[in-house]
Amino acid sequence: MMIDRRSHSLVCRYAWLLAAALALVCVPAYAEDNIEASESAATAESTAETQDESDRPDEDVIDLGTLYVEETLLQTEDVLDRPTAAATVLDPLVLSRRALTLAEALDSVPGVSVRSFGGLGALSTISIRGLGSENVLVLLDGIPLNPTGGTVDLSDIPLDSLERIEILRGGEGAYSGGGAVGGVVRLVSRAPERDGETHRAGRLSAGSFGTLTSGFTWRAPGNIFHLERATSGGQFRFRNDNGTSFDASDDFVDCRENNEFAALDARYGHSWELSETQGLGFSLEWHRAEKGIPGITTFPSPHASQTDSRIFLHAAYEDSGFDNGEVALSFSWLRQGRHFLDPLGESTGVPLETSWIHSRWDAKCEWTGMGWGEDDVLTWGASLVLERLMQEDYGNPSRDTVAMWLRDEWYLPSGAVITSAGRCDWIDGQPTLSPRAGLRCPISGSVVARANLGLDFRPPSFEELYRNEGLVVGNEDLTNERTLGFDIGLVHTSESLRAEVTYFNLQTRDLIDYLLISGFRWKPYNIGRTRSSGFELSADWLIAPGWEFRTTCTRTKAIDTSGDPTRQGQPLVGQPSSDLYTQLRWHVSPWEVFGEWERRGPSPITPSGTRFLAPNDAMNVGVGYSFPDGSTVLMEIKNLLGENLKDVRGFPLPGTSLFLTITGEW
Repeated sequence: MMIDRRSHSLVCRYAWLLAAALALVCVPAYAEDNIEASESAATAESTAETQDESDRPDEDVIDLGTLYVEETLLQTEDVLDRPTAAATVLDPLVLSRRALTLAEALDSVPGVSVRSFGGLGALSTISIRGLGSENVLVLLDGIPLNPTGGTVDLSDIPLDSLERIEILRGGEGAYSGGGAVGGVVRLVSRAPERDGETHRAGRLSAGSFGTLTSGFTWRAPGNIFHLERATSGGQFRFRNDNGTSFDASDDFVDCRENNEFAALDARYGHSWELSETQGLGFSLEWHRAEKGIPGITTFPSPHASQTDSRIFLHAAYEDSGFDNGEVALSFSWLRQGRHFLDPLGESTGVPLETSWIHSRWDAKCEWTGMGWGEDDVLTWGASLVLERLMQEDYGNPSRDTVAMWLRDEWYLPSGAVITSAGRCDWIDGQPTLSPRAGLRCPISGSVVARANLGLDFRPPSFEELYRNEGLVVGNEDLTNERTLGFDIGLVHTSESLRAEVTYFNLQTRDLIDYLLISGFRWKPYNIGRTRSSGFELSADWLIAPGWEFRTTCTRTKAIDTSGDPTRQGQPLVGQPSSDLYTQLRWHVSPWEVFGEWERRGPSPITPSGTRFLAPNDAMNVGVGYSFPDGSTVLMEIKNLLGENLKDVRGFPLPGTSLFLTITGEW
């Protein structure tokens, strides 16, 4: 298992950056007096959660500081099993009080850009730090939803079925494997009740364009059942530029047709407590969504449709008292399918009907416990993944992946945390190594610095390897894309303010790009190079009792560095250069009032950087009321100013819309 020469040169080129970061943040940390050092040591000892109860210190978690902001829509607590990562945590139970989708919730996170193709249920994809959606791994209970290395449609994931959402920005290949280059979105499903009581919760949301979503959750000791239904007519009015964005004289008001959506999601889970330290559980989810495919505005497709389906079976066993640590075993089966129908050839030029089914079997074992000392946490694991794409046009290809990983975390007396991790993925017998190192270190009582350096990869998708659809052919000689990335940042936490700034830089080589090989035939090759760098800033400020202000800002410079004279130095298509989100919220029980504004900068729509999508400015407002029994009612207006919004050229977003959401628990 060797890193090839080019990867080694990239690591050497940037190793000094991590070394400098280590020196920068460690020297001030060790200059703290003995009292602070002893207090930090007690904090570090508290992280040894995997030891036996008799060996554990009094504290169980790392002290991350206190932020007195309750029930906020965007949580900023760190992810404890990634102590050096740039991470954001969202609470779906709070988000569900609004008429939000998963894509809308993620769009307010720093470093994240979501592209929507218009309306509830329309294709929605995510990019992180200027890297495309195929470089973001979306995990549901630890299992990737990315079909065969491709893009996840966020509209197929109901928000109300989740208990926790974690967004980790930056390469996570050493932790999650291939495809986790820009970052990882970890979705955790709701778990069975553990307090010995039975709870029932309901949610109903209705609004513009015939949109209606409803959900019901039943939680009892050891059991959970969730059912959710969502429908929308999707017919909203928009300004059609008639394909001439520079000439407003031929613009007219149009109506989005064939944009309807209907989805049903059902999930059941059960768990057993085998002993004080042992637990066993399983869950089964079924999802189906039917949607119209309206096409681009200048060439609509009023008769095209698509059906998505998912079956997810997951079983897990945990023993927190195994060999002075904790062992976790899991097994899952994921089956995702898609059927596309364009009987008149309105979107493709010729009548087309295609189907594919992607199945994935996943078995994993992981142990976490005390490593080389009492202040050291060691994790090792292994997994086996069997994938198959049932698509006759591609020859029903399959792919097997065996992976092993080792991670170590050192908690120093100063309060600093140093992490190192390595993972090797054997994809059909070909090994790829993903190393990573990180540091988290206190600068003062309220400021923490962190830095990360890692080498990640994305394997070619089945479509890139085997596709054969007339004008596009696959290339079985493709190799993995490789990305070397680092970030460094500061976090300030006090009773009324949490502020964070992070600089990131990612360089990708062997990027898969399509070339014209003959006539009108295109074929992918590993010829591209890109660089994405920028800043992420965020702040959560408790201005006064009941008043909260939050803002996130991302500046990204994602450019082509492949050397092609027509594209060298030009911005990557679809990646906005800036994204600003602000929210002001007044919350004094039982009332809640909020206003939020998001401005997305121009997005390039041509590889040569000659044309850009206009900036988006969206404003939302809302008012809510909480009843003594815990139920809530909230009314909100989205796109208050009625702007003509577009995330993707030719795909308009809904105008001004009104929604009313009611939640309750009994």
